[in-house]
Amino acid sequence: MKEMEKISTYNGAALDKYNWSQNITEVILQIPIPEGTNSKQMKVDIRPKHLYVKLHSQDTPLIDGDLDEKVKVEDSYWSIEDKKYINITFEKGYEAIWKRVIVGDEEIDTKKVDNSKNIADFD
Repeated sequence: MKEMEKISTYNGAALDKYNWSQNITEVILQIPIPEGTNSKQMKVDIRPKHLYVKLHSQDTPLIDGDLDEKVKVEDSYWSIEDKKYINITFEKGYEAIWKRVIVGDEEIDTKKVDNSKNIADFD
């Protein structure tokens, strides 16, 4: 079986707990989980300014922190990929480049980020 590729950290970073990438309208977060995990074994709570991710079998959440910027909860979603990663896609509350996902985590240099928009994104 082919090894699952980690997501690109384009405009984001690879941190100890997760990898993330972004464009002007969304952020994608990828968290490694024990192989074989399914969605029924997870609790994921996405709030406008907070993220909580926990495996029912563990006492400590994988992530329990305030988001650096606001997200649109109704347009954000999560899925489990290859039973090895949980991928969370946040729709940003407004168009911006984030310097980090969770408050207190390592920041990226936003001057090095490509914040160009695809021509199709304009009205």
